[in-house]
Amino acid sequence: MTPSRTLVIHPGALGDVICALPSVQRFLGGSDTVDFAVDSRWGPLLQRLNAAGRCYPLESARFADLFSTVSRSWLTPLLQPYDRIVAFSLSETLERALRRCYEGTVLRVPPRPEPSVRVHVADFLADRLSASGMPDAGRGDQIRPESSGLPPDRNGRGILVHPGSGSLRKCWPLQRYFRLVHRLETEGFRPTLLLGPAETERFRPSLERLPPGTNSIVLDDAVELLARIQSAGALLGNDSGVTHLAAYCGLPTLALFGPSDPVRWRPRGRGAVEVMRGAPDCPPCFELDPENCKESRCLGEIREEAVFETLLQLRKNG
Repeated sequence: MTPSRTLVIHPGALGDVICALPSVQRFLGGSDTVDFAVDSRWGPLLQRLNAAGRCYPLESARFADLFSTVSRSWLTPLLQPYDRIVAFSLSETLERALRRCYEGTVLRVPPRPEPSVRVHVADFLADRLSASGMPDAGRGDQIRPESSGLPPDRNGRGILVHPGSGSLRKCWPLQRYFRLVHRLETEGFRPTLLLGPAETERFRPSLERLPPGTNSIVLDDAVELLARIQSAGALLGNDSGVTHLAAYCGLPTLALFGPSDPVRWRPRGRGAVEVMRGAPDCPPCFELDPENCKESRCLGEIREEAVFETLLQLRKNG
């Protein structure tokens, strides 16, 4: 039998790509080869997760024509060996560009349901792939990341605390994270404040006032992030790509949600996952309104003591 090859194109952020992986494995995992065209930051991560063969940097010049109306055939030699191309995208321009330079099967799947539809993104993608006629390979939980090489946290006392997100609107107040880190330290845990370049710039004045000895690390490499997740005991964070990756890898994860909808975006994984959100009577507005309401009760009413107790229970259950 001739080996089958699938190319997955996903222009999304880290959390979007992670949410797509279960469906990719379930419906496309029957291919002998599944390659990806993604943001160059995610390619090495997908390979370390054993989710992808070859990964192409989607922002490279060779893929530029996919996002324009220009008709050239530079991509044809690269695309033609594939049996199918699945693009997680809202862009009709991308789909038309693919059909101009590729003669095989092209399936474009919206990367998320309409904002008003309260269905989990992963379930939506699975339904769309199933409806398109893709066979269920029955391999939805087969991905296992390679070992990080770092020693595992055998007693579960190393806790990653990630206070950032792609949007400030989704961030629990930073000072509450700082107080929680201090509380964890006094209780004998080993919390590490996990920051990316965006957080170090965004929170610079507050970070400069951290007490001496606060354990923090700045990462801008997704593979190193994965290694830290694999060697930790639990993770606390906002609705972010980091939180989705931690849950996906099976790390006990506590996600603090505010204006985004946990029905649509709750992190999923093999380990224990808990979601906390304040003001249950306040409807999620992140994808519907341009800014949070003045009170931001959805975040403000998440209490520090409740987060601490939930995190302790999560460790026990994880």
